[in-house]
Amino acid sequence: MKVAAFNVKQLGINRINDEKVLNTLIEIVSRYSVMVLLEVLDSSGKAMDRFLTKLNQHRQNRRNPFTMESSIPLGRSNYKEKFVFFYRFEDVDLVDTFQYKERRDVLAREPFVVKFRCLNTGVTQTSGLTVTPVDAALELDALANVVEAVRGKWRSNVSWIEIFCRTVEEIKRSLHNDYTYDRYIYIMFPEDTRAVN
Repeated sequence: MKVAAFNVKQLGINRINDEKVLNTLIEIVSRYSVMVLLEVLDSSGKAMDRFLTKLNQHRQNRRNPFTMESSIPLGRSNYKEKFVFFYRFEDVDLVDTFQYKERRDVLAREPFVVKFRCLNTGVTQTSGLTVTPVDAALELDALANVVEAVRGKWRSNVSWIEIFCRTVEEIKRSLHNDYTYDRYIYIMFPEDTRAVN
């Protein structure tokens, strides 16, 4: 089973209607069993419905189709984004979802957590979280609370949390040993990693 996340800049109906963007996204998502897209600007849901239809018309996806699960629009202001999970029926079952609510306003967009039963590998939870450059250290530190909330709700460990940041350099600058997220997060990029826009 292959799992991934992709921050697609301002993904809404205009970008989905662009055939080049649409076909590129279909090629990327089709490689995985589970894919979470971030920065989805689709309050009506029409853009993601169209994408799902086109995705499932693509080659091998006809035999092993995707479905999707979306967060509500999230954000502090009028600018709202969604986390949208696409997953294959034959690879995972959706068990539950959980919209994390924080006590104090630290996270730009509160994580949307999805629990899957992986048909070949056991149970996993996944979560989408966006990290803003200015508040990256504080937001990463707040992940400890997210992990504890998920553990409390489902009485199980969190398998992975996707962290989205505008550049890898920003997240690297925010990594300090005195933050509590150190016990929960394993950083999976080498020192020379660069973000691709």
